[in-house]
Amino acid sequence: MNSKKELYIQNLFNGLNSQEAIYQKILSLAKQESPFDPQFKSEEYRVKGCQSNMFLYSIKKDGKLKFYVSSDALISQGLALIVTYLFNHETPNNILQYQPNILTNLKITTSLSMNRSNGVQSLMTTIKKHALNHITNGEIQ
Repeated sequence: MNSKKELYIQNLFNGLNSQEAIYQKILSLAKQESPFDPQFKSEEYRVKGCQSNMFLYSIKKDGKLKFYVSSDALISQGLALIVTYLFNHETPNNILQYQPNILTNLKITTSLSMNRSNGVQSLMTTIKKHALNHITNGEIQ
């Protein structure tokens, strides 16, 4: 996967030494405009295992996937935007092979509650399911 993406995330959190500063950065990311088609806010697109109501869909273009995510909780939205940024514009095969450690390396996941941490893992699992679905069915999910 693209190490430039991980470097970008690392630079966003560089110098943030407290849990509060990390949370503030995640919240500021969540407040950025993120397009999400409301027709995908349905049970079929819900990310199971998240504490908040989170929805995810993907579109394949030129052999690469683009993920769209929406959450009703700002902290979850910010985390989801970081995760989808890491997986966006990659091939389904690359997505299936990628195991991001950047959130752990930056101590982002260690500053989360167990529920939020599980939600991040559920989101990554759902992203990989989308990638697998695109490989096996070629469908938009």
